[in-house]
Amino acid sequence: MAISLSPKCDELNTFARRRLFTPFDAGFVKESRESVAYGEHEYFCAKVYRVPVSFENYKKIKNYIVERELDMDYILNIYSTVLVNTPALSKSHFDGVKIRKALDQMQFVAEALNLSGTVKLSKPAKDYNVRELDELLESFAIPYKKGKIYRREKNEDYIRMPGVIETVGECINLNYRLISRLTE
Repeated sequence: MAISLSPKCDELNTFARRRLFTPFDAGFVKESRESVAYGEHEYFCAKVYRVPVSFENYKKIKNYIVERELDMDYILNIYSTVLVNTPALSKSHFDGVKIRKALDQMQFVAEALNLSGTVKLSKPAKDYNVRELDELLESFAIPYKKGKIYRREKNEDYIRMPGVIETVGECINLNYRLISRLTE
């Protein structure tokens, strides 16, 4: 899930992995239509919602996004991503895990929706999964067909396969940063 403030959806804002083959180097990411598929793919499919907002609330959402983009301390909350989106776990007593300056895609989108003044959340933003946000936004869905991917030059760093040592190091670093923030 991502947020675009552009009518053409040519710039997408989200919390995700920064490189294709490692989930541990993750945080605020600016994506584009050409960055949603790789390899031989020429088209992508996406569900798009257009949520009406006042100019005042648009500014609030834009500020929310810019603050998270500029604050390099924000990281991906991989724990909430797993807990909230794993059916066996989300049906149990687990909800999203609130960690200082750590968001997952759903929480990022839900908090922006809450600022819209149009969408009312019935629970904390950290507790929404993809299916629930999809249901919440269903009335704002717009028809969208396959989109053509317009390729620019390849981002070699994004598609580079990391080595085992690099991946383990990123895993340890992310987990350390997340766990140390649980007690703050």
